[in-house]
Amino acid sequence: MQNLVRVGLCLIATLCYGETHAQAPPQPTATYHSDAMNLDFTYPSSFAKQGVDESIKNCVSTPIAGMDMSKGFNMIFLRRFDGACVGKEITADRNTVAVNFVNDLLKMLGKPDVSKGTDYEIGGHMASTVSGTVKLKDVKPAGTVVYSAASCIAVSKDLVCFGFLSSDCPTLAVLSVSTVKFTDTAPVPILPANLIGACRSGL
Repeated sequence: MQNLVRVGLCLIATLCYGETHAQAPPQPTATYHSDAMNLDFTYPSSFAKQGVDESIKNCVSTPIAGMDMSKGFNMIFLRRFDGACVGKEITADRNTVAVNFVNDLLKMLGKPDVSKGTDYEIGGHMASTVSGTVKLKDVKPAGTVVYSAASCIAVSKDLVCFGFLSSDCPTLAVLSVSTVKFTDTAPVPILPANLIGACRSGL
């Protein structure tokens, strides 16, 4: 995953320079289905080029780690923390896991500033969401910021975490409403509108 981020950073100066607000991610969408997690995750198909990796390391798998550089720097992650493998109750720790998840994503780019978690319910499951930012050094234009949002959802004994990164704040909001469908539920946005942070200038 770090190699993927390094490639993005090599290109971000070129793609971000002179960029205004990115448009909504292009259609069509791609859908990732998991019987183990009992979900369907639908996201912009431009992120599907890296494929799917369901290998498990230290009780954690990252089935999706996709990048789209067509409009700035954008990444999508899906990570599963296997409760049965861990051997203890982890779903109550979703807030801490979400904070650590965002920190892990952003610290590859610099020193992150991460919010406290907020609990909410999605598709009958308890979840926690966290946001964060990091200012990139030695990247033009000066002061380029990467924004992040993540949600960790309790699914049976597991924690299923969705993470989004973007160098354009409005695009992050679009990515954050990618949908997830759990068994016997309708598709719902991963983050409801009231939990998506407002874009602020001067970060």
